[in-house]
Amino acid sequence: MGTIVSNPRILIFDSSRYAHSATCLRLLQEYWIEHVSTGQLDIVVWNEFFHSHPDVVELANTAPNKNIRFLAISEGKQEKKNAHDSTTDKTIITSEAHQLKEGTGTYSATWFDWHLFQNYASKLDATIGFIPNINEYLPQLAAGVESSVPITGILFSPTFHDGEWDISDPIAPDGVLPEKRMLVQALQSEALDSLFVLDPYAVRHLNESSSGDKAIYLTDPVEAPQASLQQSMRLNLELEIQGNRRMFLVYGDLSRRKEITQIITALRLLSDTICKKICLTLVGKISSEFRQHLDVEIMSLRSARPIQVVTYYQFMTDNKLGSLFSMSDVVLMPYQTYHGMSNVTLLAAAAGKPVLASKAGLLGNLVEQNKLGMTYDSDSIQQIADAIQNFTEHDPQSFLDPGLSKKLVSQHSPHHFAATLFNRLGVTSNS
Repeated sequence: MGTIVSNPRILIFDSSRYAHSATCLRLLQEYWIEHVSTGQLDIVVWNEFFHSHPDVVELANTAPNKNIRFLAISEGKQEKKNAHDSTTDKTIITSEAHQLKEGTGTYSATWFDWHLFQNYASKLDATIGFIPNINEYLPQLAAGVESSVPITGILFSPTFHDGEWDISDPIAPDGVLPEKRMLVQALQSEALDSLFVLDPYAVRHLNESSSGDKAIYLTDPVEAPQASLQQSMRLNLELEIQGNRRMFLVYGDLSRRKEITQIITALRLLSDTICKKICLTLVGKISSEFRQHLDVEIMSLRSARPIQVVTYYQFMTDNKLGSLFSMSDVVLMPYQTYHGMSNVTLLAAAAGKPVLASKAGLLGNLVEQNKLGMTYDSDSIQQIADAIQNFTEHDPQSFLDPGLSKKLVSQHSPHHFAATLFNRLGVTSNS
């Protein structure tokens, strides 16, 4: 879009459960309250969001023009969505006559969400719809499915390297499109207004491959984590971190995408002398299935090495987050197949903490160019072990350039993030 709309009616539809959702919705509301006087901002989330993030929901009530509204997707619709996961398999046909699965696996749930989004867009008379995490809707867009409202959203979690832009990968036997081709076809969809991309290197390639200009670079926002000594002491007591150990933090959505087992395998390679100085701290939401697997790995590590492992398997609120990063010595980014942006890297930089990350993709470039810590080859367990040993034997701060990290953080301001996004949605700023 980009064209200024006199009375914009923005629909934000967020059916995801990702940790970044609450922060994103809070920052967008704060910008709207301070800089936007006309129009309507409707935010649709699952009912559980009201219980998990009441402060974010309550922020809407502070809008001077009362033009922000939260709407909860009912539990009844959640039950229907769950039931939809087990419905009979159906298919739809893309413009190239390739099939997309609608009735099984991931697509079944997101297909339900797609229809739910369309219903809300029509009901609320939205001028444009914004989906914070648009990845799950790429199959519908790539298939050329019509929408009742122009759509924009943020692209997360690409699984290919910066230079891998060949879109001629073969179609899978079940008809599912390869990710790169799906992205290109989604960008060519008439329903898609624009696609915000957190990787600056990817924008040109995406636009060239799709013969358009819908891909737009958007800086991932970060705020410096705030922590008081008293808060840090309370959290330290809660987590029971042993005082003589160096704290290595893994934070965020704890899933197989974060190769935590790689870290555990690497720790096994270290001597008992080194392990006695290490506390591995895992903080974030985790599925019950992966938790069972991870707990077995942790028990095995504890029996083999004198290492402390602390787990906090739940979302950590903002008032604790600052203390968590303040207490940490090193932030681990154990991605192997993920090559996009990670807000955790920016949180570490804002807190002045070094990171250990794979060399691959944007994340590796970010760490190396801004001297945010150390990197390793994603398939080398030994390099991970060596890096952890280096962080343990030397001052972790010696691997971080504080000047470059502060400069990077300043380039990812929440104001710039929200202003860029709302400008594309056709919203006029008062300032």
